[in-house]
Amino acid sequence: MHDKLPTYFTPDSYEEKMNLGTFDVHIWSIYLSQSRPIIPKLLDILTPTEQERANGYRSFQAKDTFIISRGYLRVILSKYLQIQPKSIELAYTTRGKPYLVGNWKLEFNLSHSQDLIVYAITENRPIGVDVEYLRNFPDGVNIATRFFSPLEAEFIRDCPATKQSLAFFQGWTSKEAVLKATGEGIAGGLAKVIVELNPDLPPRLLNDSQWFLTKVIPAPGYLAIVATNAKINCKMFDFLDK
Repeated sequence: MHDKLPTYFTPDSYEEKMNLGTFDVHIWSIYLSQSRPIIPKLLDILTPTEQERANGYRSFQAKDTFIISRGYLRVILSKYLQIQPKSIELAYTTRGKPYLVGNWKLEFNLSHSQDLIVYAITENRPIGVDVEYLRNFPDGVNIATRFFSPLEAEFIRDCPATKQSLAFFQGWTSKEAVLKATGEGIAGGLAKVIVELNPDLPPRLLNDSQWFLTKVIPAPGYLAIVATNAKINCKMFDFLDK
């Protein structure tokens, strides 16, 4: 169930505090297309370094995506931290994963696919999230052959045509979520993370009991997987208006 916030949720509306339980993960979703009218407001709450990075994109689409994703990250985090979005200090690991500077309990991750951005927020535990737009994807077989384990690639090749793309996307999102939670990113090696590919079964890691995977449907036509180091309770919020 989604707890829907007003469509015109503004960058300065952080007064209502959001609270997290011990095993809670809050999932936030937003459409890029509906956020473009407030890009100037979102740009204004970015740091000079972030603004410079945004202006470095040659593609208007890439620039808008960066501004919206980083701007709303600040808006969302501000509701937990109870400080102004612009005052939040973010840094990045060597592999590009953003994190909060200072002695904050909050942990977060974000992902983007097509028109959707998804954020996952929790406390005191590493977290990774990946979202993918579900579609017929014949290239999934070739990508799995190159980057998944041999047995996983074989499973996808042998899947019925109606489930092949779903199997690939469940595998890809699961692997990405785990590698983002560990901080390694996909450079850490997709093949070493062995996951359940059958889309009729819950996602799970098959070669590591440390990480738990949770499937989330953040919007129609999208699949997200959240990776944490404990079983979690997901609560969903959104700015979606479609």
